[in-house]
Amino acid sequence: MRKALQIAISLAFCASTTQADVSFSGAPVYQATVGAWWTPFYDLNSSEPAKNWADTRYDAYHSNPSGQTALGTYSSGWVQTIDSQIAQMKAAGIDFVLSDLTNGVGNGMSETEILIQRNTIPVAAAIGGPLWFGGPTPADVQAQMQLEVDAVWNKLANQPNYVQYEGQPLLVAYASYDQGTQNMLLPFWGDSRFNVQRATGRLDAANANLDLDQLPWDSWWGWLNEDQFASPTAMVVSPGYDTVHLRGSAGFKKDRFDGEVYIQQWLGAIANDPDFVIIASWNDYNEENHIEPSEPRVTGAPQWKDINGFQTSDLYVQLTQGYTALRANVLIEGFYYSEESSSDIYRLEQGSLIYIGAVSQIEPNSAVVRLPGSLLTDIRNHRTLSTYPPPTLPSGDLDSNGIISAADFDILLDAIHLGSIDPAYDYDFSGTIDALDARVWLVQIFNTRSGDINLDHLIDLNDLSLLATYFGQSGSYKQGDANFNGVIDLLDLSIMATNFGYNSVPEPAFAWLTATLVGHVYRRTRSTPLKSRK
Repeated sequence: MRKALQIAISLAFCASTTQADVSFSGAPVYQATVGAWWTPFYDLNSSEPAKNWADTRYDAYHSNPSGQTALGTYSSGWVQTIDSQIAQMKAAGIDFVLSDLTNGVGNGMSETEILIQRNTIPVAAAIGGPLWFGGPTPADVQAQMQLEVDAVWNKLANQPNYVQYEGQPLLVAYASYDQGTQNMLLPFWGDSRFNVQRATGRLDAANANLDLDQLPWDSWWGWLNEDQFASPTAMVVSPGYDTVHLRGSAGFKKDRFDGEVYIQQWLGAIANDPDFVIIASWNDYNEENHIEPSEPRVTGAPQWKDINGFQTSDLYVQLTQGYTALRANVLIEGFYYSEESSSDIYRLEQGSLIYIGAVSQIEPNSAVVRLPGSLLTDIRNHRTLSTYPPPTLPSGDLDSNGIISAADFDILLDAIHLGSIDPAYDYDFSGTIDALDARVWLVQIFNTRSGDINLDHLIDLNDLSLLATYFGQSGSYKQGDANFNGVIDLLDLSIMATNFGYNSVPEPAFAWLTATLVGHVYRRTRSTPLKSRK
């Protein structure tokens, strides 16, 4: 059973969709909650303003204190930058932020407090610094860890938008398994106030000669340096990794291959559908596993390029948005899609998938979202496409008296009869005001079914009597024209037979209704005048 993330998390990409986005029918492609590591210690306001940016090679797109969009370095505590980053993450479909306090809670706590106080995206914290500097003995490490946990509890965990996982605040403890024997404390460390999960990197574990299959399932919450590990709890997706520019031969590098690493890891995560997919990271420029829109600012830093070689600063945000949208079975207008089993590329244009004959036809600065398996073929051939998000129905209260009633239906019937083009009556969003709009009003607005002639939410002998009175004549719905073709006939009787007994008794046989109708028609005189459309 999927574990519960007990916080109000919505699919944030919805805020950035357009009416031309589409959803496709069927079970969700996957259902994981998506989080992203966020590095809070970058600073331009300290006595050493370049200390956290000195060894980085990229500039980020962000908002500066004047509220203007800029390309450059920033302070993590700038409110405008935090708001800009939150907006970008939510537009990409990221559900919550995992604030990286693993360098010691003093390096980023105040910025994390600003982030959580914005109250616009759920936040959790990750700690682990004491495993490097906490002391020479496990007892020293544990004591220092407790101080950091207390700081998270006192300053963050009781905020209304702190992430609750299985009824407790989520806390991620990070440690590299190659840091020495004191780190073996990590699998046994915990705090009863928190749901403690653990983050490490597969490279670290491999270097420590650990049996990867024996590591606990909750060990895979961040810093994926090599291949993914299929965990049912959390799987990490990362665009690449590079600490060679920081540490020389002591560093590690995993090339991004123009988004290919990120794509493959998303496909792996989707195939396993864990409780969480964790992006490592949004903005770690030191270890260069960031996806925040950015560009190189020094020679030698690789550019992010699209399929045709154009520099694309938001390549990974586009890919993230494409993959997170699949949780709601949504394809995004203007996005390009391919699949694992085919090299064909399609673009969603005005709600339709259009084949792109050559890669050169792809617009510059565009990502291509590769869908798992043969999903794209399945969508094209077997799935129903619908506008996403679904359009909001016009109000059914057409006389604006606060009550949806038969009087409103009369107004709609008049509008149809007069050929109105007012969108207030366009309940099926077709651009035409006709009988289909009346059907939508009956079923979706008034909550009844065709054949409820007197609109009392019952389909019974009273409705049959009305139909019989006008049988064989021209007339409106309220005289028995259940299919809105202008004539009361056996087609209308068939509709009534199908729905007869709605909200009261089981459906009767059609033959019984026909016999009853004959009695009513026999008693009706031929001199009965035509009634008005109402």
